[in-house]
Amino acid sequence: MSLELENLQPGTTVKVKSLQEITATLDTDCSLEGIPFQAEMRKFCGKKLIIVDNIDRIYIEGTGLAGIKNVVLLDGARCTGEAHRGCQRRCLFLFKTDWITTEDTADDSNDEPDIDLYAIKPGEELLPCHGQSCVLNQAAGRLKYRHFRQYTRGINWPMFVFLSGINSRWYLGKLKDSILGRKQPESAKKAKSAAQSSLDLKHGDIVEVKSKKEIFNTLNRRARNRGLAFVGSMIRYCGGRYCVLDNVRYLIDENTNTFRELTDAVMLEDVICTGEYYGGCPRRCYWLWRSDWLKKVSSD
Repeated sequence: MSLELENLQPGTTVKVKSLQEITATLDTDCSLEGIPFQAEMRKFCGKKLIIVDNIDRIYIEGTGLAGIKNVVLLDGARCTGEAHRGCQRRCLFLFKTDWITTEDTADDSNDEPDIDLYAIKPGEELLPCHGQSCVLNQAAGRLKYRHFRQYTRGINWPMFVFLSGINSRWYLGKLKDSILGRKQPESAKKAKSAAQSSLDLKHGDIVEVKSKKEIFNTLNRRARNRGLAFVGSMIRYCGGRYCVLDNVRYLIDENTNTFRELTDAVMLEDVICTGEYYGGCPRRCYWLWRSDWLKKVSSD
């Protein structure tokens, strides 16, 4: 029986059910209500985890905001991609409430799962890609448009207004220059010609995010740098110093459900999407950064 979402508030400790219990809830596609139980999720069976959020809507790339039911996010339960050709998106898993329990959470006897049972074995790679983020259109439903609150819940409004103002002024300026046929300033041309030089970043490197002016000079009219978008919410990190989490080379494109190879893109530790620009989406995805937007900080 599914747990009631109102009893699963953020901060609540829950226990992921055993693999056998979860398997009993799945259909022939290894899914429950359209959400697949991925091979990488098996290592969390029997573990106690803390709820990050219980969610009722989610932003889907290429589709927009959609409704979803009986789903929670658990702290630390991110995908490693080992059964998905090494995808490096590090998505937070979507756990159906049927897969967790609040009972016996104080019992530590079964916390450690059988590693051999839950390990991903050669040949288990799921092809074509069958990650949770790629099947959300099947699992999600339409939002009830008359309920305006669902589009605004979870948004940090002061930050949203501030960032929107900055982004809008920049975008309108670009559009005006384009309409009037204005030439790019020499400073912008120099900035772009100096761009596209990889910093050869790796895990553990310390970087500083450039100023918004420096970053804006590397973007086209669609606020993109070689196809990678710089979203308004990312401005809050300008000037800050962060540790490189990963040099991202491979990921599954959620919109097309295809495997893509990237160049010059990194993730930064604890730098995640807060959902302001996506209807308060709670997915907490990692932003991707171009080296053009970063400065490498010497370790000396």
